[in-house]
Amino acid sequence: MAGTSNILEVVQDVFNVFLAANFAGYTQSDQEYENGNRTLNLSREEILKALEIDFVRPHPCIKRPDLLLYLKNTLYGKAGLSESPEDAVFTLKFLHILQLCMETVCPSVQKQISELNLKIASSYCTSHLVELNVSKPDFLDLFRPVKSVGIEDVEEKDPENPESESSAPNLSRKSFFEWILLNYQISSNAVLFSVAAKFLELASKFVGFEFGFDGQLGKRTRYQQNSLPQLVLKTSKVDHSKAVFTSFESVQHPKNIENKDDTLLQKVKFDDQTQVEALSPDQIGVLLAAALLEQKTDPIEELKFEQMDALCTKILSESVGFMTSVAVFQLRSKYERRNTRRVERAVQQMEHIVDVLENRENRILDPREMRNRVADIWIASPLKPVWAVKKFYAKVLESLALTSEAITIYESIFAWKNVIEGYQAMNMKEKALKILETLRAEHPNDPYYLCLIGDIRRDENLLKKVLEITEDKYPNAHKALGMMALENKDFKRSFTHYKRVFELVPLSVRSVYNYGVSAWEIGEMRDAIIAFHHVTCIDPDHFKAWNNLAAAYLATNQKGKAAKILKQGLQVDRDNYKMWCNLYEIGAELSSKGDCFFAVQQMMTFKKASSEFNPKPLLKVILTHTKAAEHTYYPCPPLEKPLDQYEEKQLLNALDAAHENCTLDPMTLRLMANLRKPTESEENLEVIQKYIELLDLAEKREMQAGKKDPDYLNTINSLLDSYQARLRAAEIIGKSPAAAKKLVFFRLRPLISAVERLFKEKPSAEQENLQLAEILIRAKLLLEELK
Repeated sequence: MAGTSNILEVVQDVFNVFLAANFAGYTQSDQEYENGNRTLNLSREEILKALEIDFVRPHPCIKRPDLLLYLKNTLYGKAGLSESPEDAVFTLKFLHILQLCMETVCPSVQKQISELNLKIASSYCTSHLVELNVSKPDFLDLFRPVKSVGIEDVEEKDPENPESESSAPNLSRKSFFEWILLNYQISSNAVLFSVAAKFLELASKFVGFEFGFDGQLGKRTRYQQNSLPQLVLKTSKVDHSKAVFTSFESVQHPKNIENKDDTLLQKVKFDDQTQVEALSPDQIGVLLAAALLEQKTDPIEELKFEQMDALCTKILSESVGFMTSVAVFQLRSKYERRNTRRVERAVQQMEHIVDVLENRENRILDPREMRNRVADIWIASPLKPVWAVKKFYAKVLESLALTSEAITIYESIFAWKNVIEGYQAMNMKEKALKILETLRAEHPNDPYYLCLIGDIRRDENLLKKVLEITEDKYPNAHKALGMMALENKDFKRSFTHYKRVFELVPLSVRSVYNYGVSAWEIGEMRDAIIAFHHVTCIDPDHFKAWNNLAAAYLATNQKGKAAKILKQGLQVDRDNYKMWCNLYEIGAELSSKGDCFFAVQQMMTFKKASSEFNPKPLLKVILTHTKAAEHTYYPCPPLEKPLDQYEEKQLLNALDAAHENCTLDPMTLRLMANLRKPTESEENLEVIQKYIELLDLAEKREMQAGKKDPDYLNTINSLLDSYQARLRAAEIIGKSPAAAKKLVFFRLRPLISAVERLFKEKPSAEQENLQLAEILIRAKLLLEELK
């Protein structure tokens, strides 16, 4: 059952007019404007002032701000608007648009969006979750990706009343689908790409649509002789019975500008033209969202280009709505502006889109065409107001080094930071400074401009003034002050500012990460754990946050948690050598050594391990938990909790991997050999030879290391200790023991001579090294026997 709406009839038309004016290039006739004006007694400046929320201003380029103020007065912060599912989704749409129309992120709006989203997810989606086969707890986790460390949020517990859930009203299929894609955009804008991907997966499943990429032979250029593999979109499942939108009324939308490069085909010409099933508008919306996600997350530029090209080609081959066409042309221009053979088309395409959105032809649309233009607005990703589209057009112009033209556009949309950067890029610093002074004179007490100027000029006094004016509620001022302090290594001040940013806008990943870094530097480990934990929740791909979180747990002696966090981080980035190193070192401190041994084997898959591997943690495990040093002269602590048979096998595997890829020191080699020391009755020749080879290699590296004082004590001891094993090997092979004895003799004699020379040159050395003097006597006795 879908809930009925109490407010839609009242404000829907007003909302549509505002959306069309600011997102779809709608211009009303003078008569329509007068009839629709909701604030006849206020000037534009007064309206913009009334739209401010917590000192965050609306963008000065807003068209029809009177309508936005009317909507704000009707919908913003009003109790009871979430009691109907359709009203709740409509209010959420308004809040999202309100956020897009503000100059910076508004914490209060962000908080209302989060609270309303959780209400909708917990109350109005039961039947749709059954259809999607998704559990409610898992679904709710998408709307609260950040949880406090060690604190249970009692208010967010779900009601345990199945009867009331089953009888509660549900969103209509259309509203549910639009709401899911809207949350996809909210997550994507907040850089929560893993959450955005889950929303995209739900949207795709809801409309019965699955797709992927395949390869086909084809030609991309006019003069290409041989066909090459090209990426093509492949739809593996298209269930039209689940379609939410069957079609939209035809409306004139921006035209597709052709590429003027003579060498390029307008689209890839495939050798085999396969028939691809037509898609519904909602399925096209899923493709558009997928294209946006690919563009933001795929790091491989060439692959990203082909994927984007395949997606955009498919979308443009369908009959699409006005907002979908604007969005897909922007996405295509974004990847084409980095391609020298396509950047001119990107410039021309964006110029045409801006002309349409600015209504340069001065067309007056009738209300029906106006509504048709925004009919697909909630399934078009990315959703940008006109001034944001113009800002992107300016960036495309900069790709062709048309900086002067770009500056003109930035000035028209009051993007002063971009204007300053443009003039600085053109070495016109005097012009940039003049603009700053003009802005400051015109807006002496405006927090937005004061913060902008303070940030650009690195003026702490101006930024502090912003905080005074806004009663410490302006996050951008704290961000700028925090960054200045961080750059100056003033971590106490940066900690104070970034902590305040965290309190105001907790979804600002970079600022929260800097909060954690500052906390770490001043020893506030509880804050560091909170901050890094927060970052890993909102951005699971942030491997530095995972690594730092583990380090913070380790600093507070929570080694088990540190290892657990590192393993979670390595699921995100298995190619991070530093995190494997940290897991190796932490694992050596835990009661169970499995993580340590596994980490060593993984580290050995990296080339840098050959020069950077540190065997000390592994040595500590050997000395503390095995008897490998029992018959050596290495200092070792009392034996603690000996490794069991399985763990010892893991240790040997780790040592073998390290030995194969690194140059291990003599001590590690000898202990490794002792772990493999054969019994007197050992029959396996390979086991005995492995033991002997390791000891011989240790002796070789000891004597070739160029040390001033080689470890004669353990070198001679190993040779004496392996004497019987060498004889046993000769016996198994069937050779005379004379050869083995001869080898020991010629290896032992120079070692004895070296020790005797040491004692002769420094008489006190014999008294200082009683163990060496003792083993010298044993060695001489064996040498006499071998003679």
